[in-house]
Amino acid sequence: MLARMAQCFVAEVRNLIPQMRAASEKGDFAEAGRLAHRLKGTIVYLGSESAEKAAIALEKFHEGGEKAEAEEAVRALEHECALLESALALHEGLSAIAPTPPGDSSTTVDASIFNLEEAIKRCFNRRAMFHAMVESFFEDMDKLFPQMRAAMERSDYAEVGHLGHRLKGTVNYLGAERAMEAALRVERFARAGAQLTDAAAAVNVLEQECVVLGRVLAAHRSTACLPQDK
Repeated sequence: MLARMAQCFVAEVRNLIPQMRAASEKGDFAEAGRLAHRLKGTIVYLGSESAEKAAIALEKFHEGGEKAEAEEAVRALEHECALLESALALHEGLSAIAPTPPGDSSTTVDASIFNLEEAIKRCFNRRAMFHAMVESFFEDMDKLFPQMRAAMERSDYAEVGHLGHRLKGTVNYLGAERAMEAALRVERFARAGAQLTDAAAAVNVLEQECVVLGRVLAAHRSTACLPQDK
């Protein structure tokens, strides 16, 4: 039963999250809230309190809201769903919901999250360079976010911005528009300074985008599916 619900959850996430994004961008908060309500029903069965809370927060937008707040709520829900999907994929006996294998085109990835063609182009059409940048991204994820949080605790916002700049360089090569924009917002703290709440919010958004990007890039850690060097 759990495996079947997990498979249903993965299918719904890949179907409903893009619809929620589109609805919030159009200002159709009622539709975004309705879609969140649908996803919440599945999440409840899986026992993820944090994902359920994120779904409820978005569900409330059926009564109206601000576009920026709705888009942030969608990102928060997407982040929680990415974490839940990763946990489910690691659960014993649930290998059927593991990340899509390299070369499997059955799942369409939002080009603003990751654009393989653009990434290969930015890596000068070199397979080895793209592969190296993917590995660098995962290394940066493990290393830079703890450093950002440590810098925020010291109120060293210039260092937070510097670390955001480092991560921006990596995601730029990967054709990851949303992660790059989030990194740019963090990078600006190096010049303008910030309040703790502003810096924390920006870092949280960047981490959310990187979690989503990482879920997609996991399928590209094998070089088997990459175009040959020209």
